[in-house]
Amino acid sequence: MKKKKFLELLGKRFNDFSCNEKQKILDKYNNKIEQKMRHMSEKEAVDGFNIDRIVKKELFVFKIKLFLKKVFSKFFKFFKLIYLKILNFVKAFTKRKIICNKNKKEVHKDFVQVDKVKLSSRDNVWVKFIVVVSYIFLIVILFLLGIFFFINIIAFLDGVKIFGFISTAFLFILCNLLFLFILNCILHNIKIDFKNFHAYFIILVLLLSCSIGYLMYEFYELDEIDDFSEVYVMSSDSSLFDLLENDILNIQFNSNYDNKYRIKYDDSLNNQVKIVVNYYRNYYDYIVKKNRGDVYISFHVNNRNVLSTLIEGFRENKIYNLNELKRYDITIYLNEKDKDKINVY
Repeated sequence: MKKKKFLELLGKRFNDFSCNEKQKILDKYNNKIEQKMRHMSEKEAVDGFNIDRIVKKELFVFKIKLFLKKVFSKFFKFFKLIYLKILNFVKAFTKRKIICNKNKKEVHKDFVQVDKVKLSSRDNVWVKFIVVVSYIFLIVILFLLGIFFFINIIAFLDGVKIFGFISTAFLFILCNLLFLFILNCILHNIKIDFKNFHAYFIILVLLLSCSIGYLMYEFYELDEIDDFSEVYVMSSDSSLFDLLENDILNIQFNSNYDNKYRIKYDDSLNNQVKIVVNYYRNYYDYIVKKNRGDVYISFHVNNRNVLSTLIEGFRENKIYNLNELKRYDITIYLNEKDKDKINVY
């Protein structure tokens, strides 16, 4: 099946989606097919995808996104409520301070008693404030752990068979919920049976340590790939620019990255400069633009492509050596007599 036909059939299965969501899905699988076509034919690349499986996975992802949106809105309302509680604590503390200052004019005996009440009230307010801040911090951590947990479930359904990620994230969530429950009891003056909590905490720590150990074992079992010649082909881009008389060509690299290059002399070039770049598209983005007497080159890491490459490796129980993917080569060729006509920075 051709790529165009495949994308048409896939698009018909997502007619109920918005145009934006539908286009994102089509662009996603169009990029995946193009990546595979670098080292296999178009038919082989397309046949590697199952439309029914893609539809099930994307519907599941869409439902998860809707769920996370609802959860996020509820968290926003909860944070707003907590903020109002903190504000009330501060106001109550301020009122108590004003009352205590007024009572300083009373008899010495009464003054001592009021002062004790003032100190105890102040301590109580600050304890509640610390507990509330800790509660909010744990809620934020719980939110991030939930996202990490669902991402790993989606990755697991997509073929990444590393169960240790899921179990570890789930146990961290349980530990977080345990601490949140304790803080909630402290806020509402509810008695806690610390003997039972002590046992639960020990059990969770033991399970968590086992899960982390199993995760390390799964990584140990992965095959480390150092040679990418059978998996990915290093891309090569070449650009040729003319050198004008009595003019200097400025070759400027993206200042955000410390790109390294080398200059070689080629007698076959006359009033011309050639820039040859070899790199892995799975790791880098390469952009070259010519503007009058200037050449701009942007050569930087594409984090999204790196993540996709790692996930593809996990599907096949492999882990890629990123140091090999980082390898690149930038060479500037020109005639030695034209070396004063360029300026590289």
